[in-house]
Amino acid sequence: MTVIPEEDAELLREIFDEKMRSDVEVLLFIKREDSSSDEAEKLLKELSALSPKISLQVYDFDKDREAVERYGISRVPAVTIIGEKDYGIRYYGVPFEQEFETLIEWLISVSRGDVDLSPETLKRLEELEEDKKLTVLVTYACPQCPEVAQRVIEFAVASDNISVDIIDIFEFPEVKKDFPVLVSTPKIFAGNKTLTGWRGSDEGALLELIK
Repeated sequence: MTVIPEEDAELLREIFDEKMRSDVEVLLFIKREDSSSDEAEKLLKELSALSPKISLQVYDFDKDREAVERYGISRVPAVTIIGEKDYGIRYYGVPFEQEFETLIEWLISVSRGDVDLSPETLKRLEELEEDKKLTVLVTYACPQCPEVAQRVIEFAVASDNISVDIIDIFEFPEVKKDFPVLVSTPKIFAGNKTLTGWRGSDEGALLELIK
């Protein structure tokens, strides 16, 4: 049984053909005999088959330690997408349901290497001198999460100084102890600063978080 329905697969083929510009490589880190890893691998195998511009490389977290350390993978399943370069974006969990939308937009952004950010935001990102690590907490059932995750991904694509971990807290509930004031998702952390209730259209609020 396929994960992606055929009518959705056909639509995705058209979207990828229209919007993707360059080849991308999806890297999936898994553990064997782990149900979430199995789900992620099945999903991404089907997805990568929908466009010749998408390739998939699967790494065993326990055996492929060089790749795990090179990409800084801390838990599995984990996904990253490499285009012209590694944009420092990691997704931890299985990108199902609402987060499947995040995955599709992420693929397109990396393939194109450009973003839909205002000129003022791009200027301020160019002026960013220090490295900033953002952690975005999401759930696959959260309707607001894709918009937020996609905009944070665009910030990382636009700036070499920004890296992002997107973590599904249903998949990894233990992360709750590492982040304060966890009430709802989406929630963005940058060091000891937190952004809650943010909508992706408000670029200024995210700029304030990382300044």
